[in-house]
This record gives sequence, C-alpha cells and structure tokens, in this order.
Amino acid sequence: MGVQRTRTVRLVLSGREVDVRIECHDYRDTLQYLSECIARREATVVTDAAGRPCVVNWASVALAYVLQDADGH
Repeated sequence: MGVQRTRTVRLVLSGREVDVRIECHDYRDTLQYLSECIARREATVVTDAAGRPCVVNWASVALAYVLQDADGH
C-alpha cells in the first residue's frame, strides 16, 4: 500500500453537515472505510475538520462524500 493521506469527508446527518478527517491510503480505501462504518451503524469518535474529536452516529448518516485531501488535492 502507498502512503496514507488525510481526506476531508462531509457527512450529512439528519439535516446537518459535519466535515471529518479520515486517514486512508487512497480514494477507494476511503470509500471502503466509509461503507464499513455506515454498515455497522454504530457511533464512533472521529476527528472533525478543525482537529477536534467528535462522535458520529453512523446510523444517522444520510450521505457521505469526499471533499478533498487535507493537502488540497
């Protein structure tokens, strides 16, 4: 596998949007991680776009999409 990159992912949760950081190797790996989290439908602690910890209840995610890599790509 290649070098891990931090990607910003926007989650739409019951009418509000939250940007979180996810570290994965590539775009496909990021989508796989999101898919697994949403399928488990559990709450986990992630890092928001400002670098603070926040809790995401994956069962309430209506939409998730990658905005960009943290380095702007």
